[in-house]
Amino acid sequence: MKHEIHDLVRYLRNVKKKDGSANPIIGEDELGVVATLSYLLEDNNFVIKAYSGTGKTVIMDAVFNLLPEEYFHTIEHLSETAVWYEMDRINRARFIAIPEAQKLPEGVMEVIKTWGDGRPALRKKTDVTTQDVAEQRLNPKYVFMCVAVENTKGSTYFDAELERRCMIGHTNPTVKQTDAVVQHKLMDSAVPKSFMTTMTDEEIDALQAHIIDAVGRRDDENAILLRNPCAPFISEAIPTLFPVSRSKVQYLLKVINAVGRFYPDEILKVEKDGVTYGLLTPKHTWLGLRIYLNSFLNECLHMPSHGTDVLKLFPDTRIDKFGLAGSDIVKMTSREIRTAAKSAGLPFTKIEPIVEGLVFTGFLETKEEDGRKYYFKSPLLRSPASKIDWNGLIENCKEFTDTHWAECAEEYKQRFCEDVEVVDPFTGEKVSKNGDEILYHLTGLNSDLDNSKISILGISNDAKFTSWLDPRVKSRLGEESLTFSPYNAPQIEDILIERAKMAFKENAVDPMVMTYCASKAAQEHGDARKAIDLLRIAAELAEREEREIVTLEYVSKAQNVMERDQVKSIVITLPIQHKATLASIILNQGNKNNSQQTTGEVYGTYKKLCKSYNLDELSQRRIAHIISELDMQGLINAKVVNLGRHGRTKYIDLAVDKDQLLDIIKNDHFLSDLIESMTKLQIFTNSMQSRLI
Repeated sequence: MKHEIHDLVRYLRNVKKKDGSANPIIGEDELGVVATLSYLLEDNNFVIKAYSGTGKTVIMDAVFNLLPEEYFHTIEHLSETAVWYEMDRINRARFIAIPEAQKLPEGVMEVIKTWGDGRPALRKKTDVTTQDVAEQRLNPKYVFMCVAVENTKGSTYFDAELERRCMIGHTNPTVKQTDAVVQHKLMDSAVPKSFMTTMTDEEIDALQAHIIDAVGRRDDENAILLRNPCAPFISEAIPTLFPVSRSKVQYLLKVINAVGRFYPDEILKVEKDGVTYGLLTPKHTWLGLRIYLNSFLNECLHMPSHGTDVLKLFPDTRIDKFGLAGSDIVKMTSREIRTAAKSAGLPFTKIEPIVEGLVFTGFLETKEEDGRKYYFKSPLLRSPASKIDWNGLIENCKEFTDTHWAECAEEYKQRFCEDVEVVDPFTGEKVSKNGDEILYHLTGLNSDLDNSKISILGISNDAKFTSWLDPRVKSRLGEESLTFSPYNAPQIEDILIERAKMAFKENAVDPMVMTYCASKAAQEHGDARKAIDLLRIAAELAEREEREIVTLEYVSKAQNVMERDQVKSIVITLPIQHKATLASIILNQGNKNNSQQTTGEVYGTYKKLCKSYNLDELSQRRIAHIISELDMQGLINAKVVNLGRHGRTKYIDLAVDKDQLLDIIKNDHFLSDLIESMTKLQIFTNSMQSRLI
């Protein structure tokens, strides 16, 4: 029997207590799946932080109901000595359950922290009768804890050192969620048992056997080592602005590993240097991110328990041109926040620990006015990207496999990269990750329609678009292609003449202007809009100088304005790290007789710049991506050159006039500060310095 992760969701909705009565998990699919996969299949410490009565222990029980009782031990006697009295039972078990972790005494917490470092906890015990000293040993275990956050010890500041060693999950405390749970219980009391059951006992037994088998494979001393060729290409989803990502990224990777262990037959085994490796696939990666990415981002952001729920109560704070909070900032007192929380269906009795946690982590800022403390959302708060270009990831994965796993690359690509279909873990629907699924369904609609028919019109700038489509889609499409060539000069001139009749007085434009604008546009891009803009700006310049005729002189001036404005708008709106990279390229170019520079040279200057300006330093691989983006924006030229046996390298130089860029930089607060800070370190020449001063 083939199992899908969606079967775990079905199981969660059909969980039973030990006495056989129903105890389903409603609306906590993501938390339940993450807890099951990561804790059982990838050996993680796991903590659920939640308000009492929101289902945290129900999830814990559901996870352990998948295992035989000898696999785990529950610690309920939480004194510092009681845990040592249970030493034999703890050492026999693999997993440890602690339902009320907020009651943990300091001594037990230290034991768990020691386990989290992979070390046994040791204690000396003296026999009061014989005075013999014996060493007691608690071997490392994987702990599943539940923490009640309304308890003082279970608040936002539970235990930072302990939390660092754990994956963290949160239940949903909203009124909407409570209503869903209540409605389920009311329905359960009104209908036959079979009506509420959606998974048979036999199916649950089979799922339990599947999980136990996966745990056993993980325990096997000959267990394969997992490697993920997709991993280097998920970096866009990782908020590297926050240093905690360094430690938390391991949990994201472990969830993906756990997904792979759930599908053992879909792992490609390969022998390399006497070691057996198992290669994970794009499917495993997609499922892992689908299951855990949102929680992972919250953990990287150091979001306190239920912090996202409270943060939604605040509107975004607008940033002015100086990077400061705008004048229309919305500020709220603690009482106003509490009122807004109740209106939003958040049943928090103690809002202050959450709010202060958000202040501590920088999501909220405070201001004193008239003796009262106000809170507002930080103007620097931005959500990290959480979407990945899956088609791009699959193509990159293919190239990566060719390079690093050449012995099995062809089999890997054929089995796992050509037609990636997954079952959504939460909906149970089949999803295609080749990007063609929607077209496949659209092309099949006519077979289901009686009174109407649909036609599909597709417009693309990529002439080879259809060659990349799934063969199933191409066979259904039956397309007829129409190619729209770029406008030629006479066509653009005709368009300009018609527009000029509506915009200008008779004879207000030199006829040569129309011809020149059309010829220029046809040579460069064939875009009529660019020609119209060129004519418009030329006319505006002539009007400012009170000239009655638009001549070629003003067209030339208009070209310079357009190019400058285009570059300025791109430069000014660049993200901070892009500006830092561009500044590094400019600085290097000022230092060299030869304008060409390598990625390594750019990165060397970039690192010095980051240190000087106290800017978070990205990896060289990420800077290489930014260089490619600057190339696409037309600010630089980045050309890959083959150096023969020395491999390939990328030569970089400016695509825009250096003086023009420097003038623009003078008006950009951040970039000018960057250049100034590097000037103090004498990174570039005196001539460059004088040009900027």
